Amino acid sequence: MLCHWDSHYSSFSAQCCEREMLEETGYRTKTVSGYLDIEELFDVWRHINHYFICELIEDTGCQHLTEAEKIAGYTRVWIPLQQAIEIFGKYEDYHDKDIAVYGLYKREYTALKEYEKII
Repeated sequence: MLCHWDSHYSSFSAQCCEREMLEETGYRTKTVSGYLDIEELFDVWRHINHYFICELIEDTGCQHLTEAEKIAGYTRVWIPLQQAIEIFGKYEDYHDKDIAVYGLYKREYTALKEYEKII
């Protein structure tokens, strides 16, 4: 299980990752290790994304989504790694349509490809 967290890298970030996983997915996890940092620059701000490998401890069955996430229909879905790589590997399809989606897909594709190298 992979977790993505976008704050300063520290043991605190690992704890935040576990909290976010619980809130947004209902999965209680234990962070095993951090494996990747991706820095992104947008206009005048710098965004650092930290990726962690997590162990699934428990599925509580209880997601705590924001109202906007509920309206957007956010759901949790388990998919095989190769399927995720295929989905996010289509980032170029969004380059001229939606630069924010392009950036998101490219970042997640990069993270998944890096994860694939270490498993």
